[in-house]
Amino acid sequence: MGKQRSSGEARHEMTALERKRAQRRASAGLARGLLVGVLFVACSGEDQTRLLDDANEVGPVPAQTATPSADDGMSGDATVDITGPESGPDDTAAAEPSGPVTPEGPVGPPDTIYDRAHLVEVEVEIDPADWEKLSAEGIGLGEVLFPATGFRQVPPYTHFTAQVTVDGVTYENVDIRKKGYIGSLSVIRPSLKLDFERGLGGQELVAGNRRMTLNNDLQDPSHVRQCLAYDLFRQVGVPASQCNYAHVVVNGVDLGTYTHVEPVAKPMLRRYFENADGNLYEGQLSDFNPATEAQLELETNEEENDRSDVRAVIAALALPDAEVLAALDARVDLDNFFDFWALETLLGHWDGYAGNSNNYFAYHDPVSDKFSFIPWGADQTFVGDNPLDNLDYEITVFAAGSIANRLYALPEQRERFRRRLAELNDTLWDVDTLLAEVDELSHLAPGSERAGVARVRSYIRNHGTMLRAALAEPAPDWPTAAPPAQPADACLGTFGAVSGSFDTVWGALTDTADVVQNGSEALPGSAVIDGVSFQGDFRARAGEDGFMPGNASLRLGASTGDGFYVVVDLAMPIELFERGYHPLHSFESYGQFSVYQPDFDAFITVALVGDGGVQLDEASLEPGGRVTGSFTGQIIYFGCVSTVKSFFPPLPTVPPPGEGEPGEEEPPAPE
Repeated sequence: MGKQRSSGEARHEMTALERKRAQRRASAGLARGLLVGVLFVACSGEDQTRLLDDANEVGPVPAQTATPSADDGMSGDATVDITGPESGPDDTAAAEPSGPVTPEGPVGPPDTIYDRAHLVEVEVEIDPADWEKLSAEGIGLGEVLFPATGFRQVPPYTHFTAQVTVDGVTYENVDIRKKGYIGSLSVIRPSLKLDFERGLGGQELVAGNRRMTLNNDLQDPSHVRQCLAYDLFRQVGVPASQCNYAHVVVNGVDLGTYTHVEPVAKPMLRRYFENADGNLYEGQLSDFNPATEAQLELETNEEENDRSDVRAVIAALALPDAEVLAALDARVDLDNFFDFWALETLLGHWDGYAGNSNNYFAYHDPVSDKFSFIPWGADQTFVGDNPLDNLDYEITVFAAGSIANRLYALPEQRERFRRRLAELNDTLWDVDTLLAEVDELSHLAPGSERAGVARVRSYIRNHGTMLRAALAEPAPDWPTAAPPAQPADACLGTFGAVSGSFDTVWGALTDTADVVQNGSEALPGSAVIDGVSFQGDFRARAGEDGFMPGNASLRLGASTGDGFYVVVDLAMPIELFERGYHPLHSFESYGQFSVYQPDFDAFITVALVGDGGVQLDEASLEPGGRVTGSFTGQIIYFGCVSTVKSFFPPLPTVPPPGEGEPGEEEPPAPE
């Protein structure tokens, strides 16, 4: 007789090799769908460095530390310059008078607010309704991943007015807005831009600055990447911001440690350029090309809006190989650019100009009549691989930016870039020095997380050796696009609604099979699957996310009637898990839509869920406590559910009573 299942259902017994093959085939059929998984990892700070963590080698990092004194600064030979660039003859800050901070005028000593060992205290008082609106602003995941216009745009943020106290001095009528695009968007701890100009009557806050930039470090729990990266850029002569840390409180709520970065504006430009009145452009997913040139944000001379300097660079890039270098050299400071480009590559800054046409400034110096590049958004340095594409990581070059791409296509300029990259690796990448600064920065930043520091240390410890070996090999070509493994899935970039209710309890989130087969009482839900409306009964579980500690998760699954299940995962920071409505917001509160096949124990994500929300009517965090409510969202497909199902072999049927399972012979009858 064949084996009997207590559930009355046959379960296909597979070898480990068969299971891997089935899952590999399903994954290969959705090559673009792999983006989903890495997006969740990347935006939670789990960096794709392809390097080994050396967490055991991290020095002690306290969860909270007292405000460091000036004596806590680095000293001795094993240091990197962390004092900021030297003041030039036109440095306005050097002429500021000393004295206490006052709302009426300049302050002194002028560099206090950027002193590395000084934790800036920032307290914001803002109308609660305005703060709620500011915090919730952002951009939907559907528009991020498949923009209707064909290119991604940073959302326009609303400007609000607040009272702001900086290091004990209060300023009225301060302009405040949210900042960020995808990975740094947060409802709980939004990144902020403050403009004191109105409240100060045109006077400076400090050192010629009228603004503050406060980054939430959502993608850098170590709090060390930005300050360390800007230090290194300045060390090689590339203009870069000063940087330290701030403790931010809004309406009495402690938001913790932010990285306080000097704005790229005229006060900063004066330290590097004789004339600070030229055009300054911020590049956010925009570049020197006809498709995105209009999205380069002009930060100065906005009324004139003369972009002929940008168009001149675009025209130079379009020239034949024999002419492009001379034309480009007349428009771009190539010494600056090669330093900037090589260091972005060395630092693994996949989300910068060279790697992603993002997070940079370009300043057109009226004296030289050339563009210089300035780094920005350095929280994705010391990472390496771009998690948003399906290209193999090439450690020796990033060349997605238009200028980098054009120069890399010229053999002599390709070699010039590789020589400069090798020089910086040999002279700048001193492992002991860099690790010492990482440890110092982590102690200066209250709340620096040990695991995040370990990832940065791992990159530093391994990257130089790996890069040196790779540079010994022939120069690779830079791929312009990933060769598709097969034609694009028909569902790629399509959308569908999903909604449902849940009535479950808080507990441990176990495997998916337990959720879909033994979860709470099934409640009706609906989803548009491959363009067709689906109605199903969803079972649910709630608990702390095992993959992202600190997140509360709801997992709901419903059978599609053919041996498969569709699974909806919804996650949010555990501090948001309370009664009320919670919008899905970027990758802070998010969802994913997957196909589960229990016989193969295969779980394949085919879509994200965004642009909706979760209504929690009951939200207990006690084991066994009730969790009830409902949800709505937009499914953003990377592949069809039917495509996933097609890669699995037909499931075996249950053998009729008295017959063996397929391939199993009946034992001989007794004599």
